[in-house]
Amino acid sequence: MRMKEIKWLVLLLILAMVMTSCGYKSYKKGAAISEGKVEDFIVDGKTTKQDVLLEFGVPTSILDEEKVFFYTWTKGSKTRVGLYGGKKSYTRNLVILFDDQGIVKSHRITTTEAESQKSLNEGDDERGK
Repeated sequence: MRMKEIKWLVLLLILAMVMTSCGYKSYKKGAAISEGKVEDFIVDGKTTKQDVLLEFGVPTSILDEEKVFFYTWTKGSKTRVGLYGGKKSYTRNLVILFDDQGIVKSHRITTTEAESQKSLNEGDDERGK
């Protein structure tokens, strides 16, 4: 092979590696939950289960014979550049407890943010995910 052909081959290989070694993926799961909306709408001892269902829709999960509703909303992203990857996520959870008559007993909304960055050589191989 001539030197000119070798240079082009190396350039193409480098270009192929750069194009295939980067990635970004964003995701959303569930319906967005506004803390302000929750606080304006839900009144402990007054709001009914039917009111909650009409306002927020079907819960992510229901426990304890329909006395506990969970609503979860998550958004995040995954990135990968070469051998390094990272994840960011933002999750909001709304938990609503009802009494035996279907009236809101109490409710709570929490927010969690998480971020991680790892070298794929550290054992967290994101390439297959």
